[in-house]
Amino acid sequence: MSEVGATSQFVRSVGGELVSSVITDTSSMRIENLRRVSKPQMHWHFRQPRLALIWFRKGCERLRATIDGRSVDHIFTSKSNLAIVPALSEIQGEWAVGPSLDYTVVFLERAFVVDRLRDEIDRPMIAFCNERLTRGLAELCREAITPDNVFDLFAEGWGSQALAHITRAARLSNPRRTSVHSAQRKENGPL
Repeated sequence: MSEVGATSQFVRSVGGELVSSVITDTSSMRIENLRRVSKPQMHWHFRQPRLALIWFRKGCERLRATIDGRSVDHIFTSKSNLAIVPALSEIQGEWAVGPSLDYTVVFLERAFVVDRLRDEIDRPMIAFCNERLTRGLAELCREAITPDNVFDLFAEGWGSQALAHITRAARLSNPRRTSVHSAQRKENGPL
């Protein structure tokens, strides 16, 4: 699968063969539930205009790649199976995967993120664990399969909760940023 955005600066090239997909769009996000079959190594090149939260449900073992030019090597487990790719971050490399890869990608609209955080998430987090976020993703995926007339409202509420979990996880993994935000709050009031 290869997608190129409105300009050539966006790319989404994923190896393997797409065997199933369920895609649901709302005003605040796009939810993609995907399954691919692949050889043990699968190429991936990804740079998108929106924040992406990726939940690797089954088949993801390891990522060897560059993220924004920096080499990374991450091992995924059944618990450490989440990734956050900020808008405009570029990942290119190889995934070690099982014979099939089941995963969900939630693309959060930039305006939705900035409106709620008054900031953007600007640092990738790969192969991390957050049980609350994973439970919420499972519920979102179930709802997205057969969306009803209130699904947009459900997705918007879920998205706000997800941003809170993502922000906390980012701050825990980057204590320096937490202290900077805390100092800004003391000086300028709440962000």
